Amino acid sequence: MWSRRILTFFILMCLLTISLLVIPAQKTQALSIDDYFVYTYNFTFSKTTVIGSENFYVTVSGQAACKQDLPLDATEAYMESKVVASLGGNEVVLNPNYTISYADFPSKAGETASASVQVPLSFPVGSQAGTYNVTGYIITAKVKVLGIWIPVTGYLPPSQVMGTVTYQPSVLGGGGGGSTGPNPATNLTRFMDENGVFMEDAEALSVDKVVRLLFPKGTRFTIPGGLGSSVIIKAIEKGKEPEMSENFQIVGRAYNLEPEGANFSPAIRMIFSYDETSLPQGAQEKDMVITWRDVANNKWVSLKDCKVDETANTITGSVEHFTTFAAMVDMSPPASFNVSSLSINATSVKTGEPVTITVKATNTGGRAGTLTLILKVNGVEEIRKSVTISVGASKIVNFTVIKDNPATYNIDVNGLTGSFLVKALSSPPVSSPTPSTPESPPTSESTPPASQPENQPASVPSQQLEPEPHSSVVEPFNWRLLGMSVAAGMVFGGIIIFIFILWRRRET
Repeated sequence: MWSRRILTFFILMCLLTISLLVIPAQKTQALSIDDYFVYTYNFTFSKTTVIGSENFYVTVSGQAACKQDLPLDATEAYMESKVVASLGGNEVVLNPNYTISYADFPSKAGETASASVQVPLSFPVGSQAGTYNVTGYIITAKVKVLGIWIPVTGYLPPSQVMGTVTYQPSVLGGGGGGSTGPNPATNLTRFMDENGVFMEDAEALSVDKVVRLLFPKGTRFTIPGGLGSSVIIKAIEKGKEPEMSENFQIVGRAYNLEPEGANFSPAIRMIFSYDETSLPQGAQEKDMVITWRDVANNKWVSLKDCKVDETANTITGSVEHFTTFAAMVDMSPPASFNVSSLSINATSVKTGEPVTITVKATNTGGRAGTLTLILKVNGVEEIRKSVTISVGASKIVNFTVIKDNPATYNIDVNGLTGSFLVKALSSPPVSSPTPSTPESPPTSESTPPASQPENQPASVPSQQLEPEPHSSVVEPFNWRLLGMSVAAGMVFGGIIIFIFILWRRRET
């Protein structure tokens, strides 16, 4: 059974290979990729004049339409390419590797598929000034058929002209657009598979080594319309960063991360390094956070899982998308608390009854904080509670006390005082027994009661008429009877065995 399936699969693979390799070579009935597909590519540059090492992009959009059914169904396809700029015979690589993928490849007549990818580009330092012709060159192309990736590079045009870009070297050697210093792209394609998933851990580092991105194995890197391939970390010139949030100050510089719209699943790790001497006066390292710019709402948002390492001078957080990031320190006034409204649910209780003491705690400071409330009874700490309160908020805190000894108890909760009384339980009155008077024996002079007939016999006391209670004494076990029963059983069993033996010998 399995040998027939394997043979069938092998024959199909041979037919596919013949259809791709042999048939195109026959000029009389040639079938090329153009006989099956109509494919188009569009290229759009983010800018056509580039200064120095500033970064720019080309958006590659591709579409394939199936003209006639393929011999076998194809499910996916991808193409790896590089971008090269040429000027007078000199070539420079703007991006060494990018990938465009078709997740749902057409294999039936009339079906179409489209894909798009934003490719980061940059001219190497020392490039010659002039207008360059930009071309994309195919590195490899593959189609998945029956779960197997089959190379089809030889059936596609080896290159596609993208357009022209004018390059001007920077006199200062820095990038434009508010960034400082060169910002080369970090290509990550060699670490990822065709689905944009990292096959091993990778990292990217800013030029000034302040920002480090860690891409764990298993993370998927996507951008709008396709898969990501490179990242750029651009430092923003001091004073040109977006408006700061109230009570927050940037430590160092803000950084813009590209490509715009990049997403990571699961999140990657961002590590900001900082110089503690650059902190504003009065700021503390523990109050530092990594923030990202929420453009839609025009505000800065702190990463929720920031951790500050005061020894290594780093802040670490998780990032799921790219935008502008900065390390900031919170300069808000510290948390301050007011404890008020002490109340006791009862001023007098009995022993063993609970007493509830209630206070109100309010945060009047500039940051959220944690307050510890301590209940003391007669000067001795009994209960301690900690509550976290956000800025301007209040919380009601309850304490429960139970006392078994009658007394007056003085309480204290963070300076607020009060008292309550514990009373003893009242005992029920105990009645003393009445002594019994002995009855005098009758005398001969005693006269019987007038209501009793003379000839009626004397009445019998009522207790003598009651039946005797059933005895609960258990009769002792008769061990002698048990022994006799066992002995009789043994004798009877022996007789049966003896008769059986005689019968067997007779039969023999």
